[in-house]
This record gives sequence, structure tokens and C-alpha cells, in this order.
Amino acid sequence: MSGATERYDVVIVGGGLVGTPLACALGEQGLSVAVVEAALPPPLLADAPMDTRVSAIAPASEHWLRSLGIWPRMPAGRLCPYQQMHVWDQSGAIDFDAAMVPAEHLGTIAENRLVQQAALSALDDHPYVRCLAPRRAERLNWHKDRAILTLADGAMLETALVVGADGADSGIRALAGIPTFGHGYDQLAIMTLIETERPHRYTAWQRFLPDGPLAFLPLADGRCAIVWSCTTPIARSYLEAPDELFLQALTDSSERCLGEVRRCGPRISFPLRWIHAVRYVGERVALVGDAAHLIHPLAGQGVNLGYQDAIALTEAIRAGRSQGRDAGETWVLARYQRLRRADNLLTAASMDGFKYLFGNVNPVLTGLRNIGLGGVDRLGWVKRVIMRQAMGLTPVSGDTRATF
Repeated sequence: MSGATERYDVVIVGGGLVGTPLACALGEQGLSVAVVEAALPPPLLADAPMDTRVSAIAPASEHWLRSLGIWPRMPAGRLCPYQQMHVWDQSGAIDFDAAMVPAEHLGTIAENRLVQQAALSALDDHPYVRCLAPRRAERLNWHKDRAILTLADGAMLETALVVGADGADSGIRALAGIPTFGHGYDQLAIMTLIETERPHRYTAWQRFLPDGPLAFLPLADGRCAIVWSCTTPIARSYLEAPDELFLQALTDSSERCLGEVRRCGPRISFPLRWIHAVRYVGERVALVGDAAHLIHPLAGQGVNLGYQDAIALTEAIRAGRSQGRDAGETWVLARYQRLRRADNLLTAASMDGFKYLFGNVNPVLTGLRNIGLGGVDRLGWVKRVIMRQAMGLTPVSGDTRATF
């Protein structure tokens, strides 16, 4: 296909966990939307093995996905709501319980591919939303009051707004000339699925080790997904180790919180980085999700921040349209950036600080850390504030996150 020009109100580059639900939300406004995705995953059949990559979906994010008709498309038997969370290190611990909020659950562990597949299916409900895949964005130009996105096959998409939802190494961010700041952690996150001696009791478990946090996330079939952040050399040794040695390391490092770790699936890994865009918007461009901010996974907030970006951008576009503005006008983009950037930057800096604090063996910092864990665990009102914040139930900095 070459030389053809298609016109849309919004073009979203990236058909993943954030970009596709955003397309559904904009489709509900009656906007014409194209989702450009380089490589869609194969369909995840109902009896297919569980995906190794999972996310902790906060209640506010769940509420939004339900409102878009995405959540009901996921088989309930593959979702695992969890009611409690136990966090500890060498000499301190803190427990969170949804009953304290009160709420039905703290979050839900869901397979990434399952969420993406449900969101892609929901696109069919919107007659003016199209998924262009496999297609790749190549060039970005501007003409008068429109952006022109050229695809690798020569097709040109004319639009009021291009949204970069294409991940931490965002091509749209680069094409728009938006710089980033941040740093690497010299860590890899190891992920796999495990079977344990004792049931997980619908509880998320996280131990802070000097080398990085180890999380056991409960799954609907009784297993756990792990996310283990280690320095790169140690992580590589675990990735290459025989199963029996890796299982023993997991058992020891988790202090047998669920007894012996008996079996594991294939191990995968990804590098850990902190990346933050200097700005979230450019000329007729907006960044959402990992394209705007990538944080350490120790609190499981990454995808939820992306959903809050999508909610805020949707509301900014809605507000602009009520005043006769198109989706890419400066007023709309400035409103979106004001709603999200400061809040995301604060969260990212907090995660960076937590990573340093809990990974430091300095005895002074260790003592302060343990006093803090123990002190917070004894203060019910503080725990409720923390839980509501993590669940997305408390508005911050005037943002548009869901409240209920």
C-alpha cells in the first residue's frame, strides 16, 4: 500500500495495555481513531497456559476497564483478586488488608496478553476505531493544523493528534523530539510462574533483599507469578541455573513464606530503568504510559499510571471538544500534561527512593527503614491512606482518577 491518505481524529501508535483501552475510550466519544501496532500477539485461547508476564491491576483501573466493556471480556477464572499484601525485610514488616479500606480487594493479578486481547476485542464495539496491524510508524510531519504520520508501507495518516503509547523506547517520542532523563539500575527483573508448598491465600508477598525486591503474586490457578529484581550478574546466574538450584534460591530468599518452591516455568527477564520524558506533549503529540514514564516495578504501579494517563487524556479531549477544540490543540495538551506529569514524576521519584532505601545496607538507613516499617504497620490510618493511594481511590494533584 503506498500513497494512500487516511484521515482520523486521533492516531494511537501502540496497541498494548494502555493504547488499546485509550482507543476504546476515545471511540466512546464518537472520535475516529486508528491504532497502529507493529506486532500483535497470537490469540490467547481459554485453555492456553498462563502468560508469564502479569500486572497488578488497581481497583480504579479495573473500574475504568469495566466501564469500557473490556474487563467482562476476560475469563474470570484467569483473574486473581488479592485481599492482602505482606511486605518485609530483614527485621521489619507491614501488612495491608483490603478490609481496612474497606474494599473487596487490593488489586487483581491479570495476564498482560489477556488484558490486551480483551481490549482489542472491545475495539469492535466502536465503528470508527480501526486497528492497523502489523503496521509500523516511520515518519512524523506537520502541515497547518494537522499531523501526518507516514507508515513503513507508505500509507499516510492525517490526524489532529498522534498519541505515543509505544513503550519505553517510544519511536513517537523520538520522532517528536521529546528528550528524556533517568538512569539504569544495573538490574534485571526475572519473571516466571511457580508452584509452592503452601497456598498463597490470595495474598501478595514481597520481601526486600539487599540485591532487590522479590515478589510472589497470586494466580487464579493456585500458583504464583514472581518478579525478582537482581543485579545483572546475579540475575544472569539465576536465569542460567538448573531448576533445582533456582527453586532453592527462591525458597531461601522468600524465607519459606509459602514453604518450598517446588516447580517453575520458563524464566524471562527484562532490564530495569527509570525513564521520564521532559515533557508529555509536543506539537500535536501526546505521550502515555511507558512512553512518558518508566519506573521500577517494586510497587506494581507502572500499568496503573498508564491507565491514569489515558483517563486524563480522554477527559482533556472531552473538555476541549465541549469548547469546539480538536484533540491536538495546545489547550487540550497543556491540560493533559498539567493533570499527569507532576503526579507521575512524584511517584517515579518515590519508587527510585524506595529502591535505594531498601537496597542499602548502611546500618543508619537500615535502622530508619525498620523503624518506618514497624511504625507504619502500627498506624492504621496511615496504612489506609497508603492503600487508597495505591488502589487509585484518592485523587492527587487535581487529577482525574476514578473515585468510588
